[in-house]
Amino acid sequence: KAFRAYLAANIIIGAVVLGMDYLPLVWVQRAVFVINIVDGAFVALLLVITGGLESTIYWVLLVLVIRNAVSITGVRLQIAVNLLLILCYLVAGLLDLTLHELMDQEVPPAEQASALLPGAVGSVSPNAPALTAKAAHSKKRRPSKPDTGDQQLEVGQALLLAITGLSDRNALQLLFSRVLLLLLLASSCYGINVLADLQLQAQAESREFTMRQEQLRSTGRLAAEIAHQLKNPLSIINNAAFSLQRSLGDAKPATLQQLEMIREEVGRSDRILTEL
Repeated sequence: KAFRAYLAANIIIGAVVLGMDYLPLVWVQRAVFVINIVDGAFVALLLVITGGLESTIYWVLLVLVIRNAVSITGVRLQIAVNLLLILCYLVAGLLDLTLHELMDQEVPPAEQASALLPGAVGSVSPNAPALTAKAAHSKKRRPSKPDTGDQQLEVGQALLLAITGLSDRNALQLLFSRVLLLLLLASSCYGINVLADLQLQAQAESREFTMRQEQLRSTGRLAAEIAHQLKNPLSIINNAAFSLQRSLGDAKPATLQQLEMIREEVGRSDRILTEL
């Protein structure tokens, strides 16, 4: 059932990715984010049924960490998914150990010992099949426990025993080394993404700086051309006003004052064009 649900999720997400040219970008990003989480949950389920913390499926998690770094561009989302992946690994391992503890608690020690000879430990009695069948029959006849706090207590005790079992030096060392490897790989992928983002940002800034320089050069050439084209007629106007001012030496002061104003305004316009 879990595999069928996982297959259906992949078909749906695959359809979204194939139709990415016709869908909003946000939908595609969310679809990729969801499928990364679904992959992590499915691999965690495989861990439960293939050995828990010591399962070789663990190495698939390293591939998923790298895939998350490639497919998720958002740094915060990438960190969140990778941390969730590590949490799935820990939960799968604890769930596997808890299930083993519960299975060990289901068969009482008295029924296990009844199938052995009282005088020889490990030797099977000829009546062992009958005793086993009787024990199984009595177990079937035993009324099932209702879903009460007793079952929750058993699960809690099994979980506590599983966590206590991790205190074994070899198991704890294995768990620490595997989690540390996942964290180091996730950190490395994060660092590579940050460096790639910085490089892309530097390239974008360099392109923008080059474009602005070209715009400034174009603007400077345009301003110089406009100033040159306007200075020529202003020089002609200034020379004409100066000639009129000399030829009208005995004219009225008001006329001479108007010519002086023309020359002053021409000079002012020339300075403005020079500054431009």
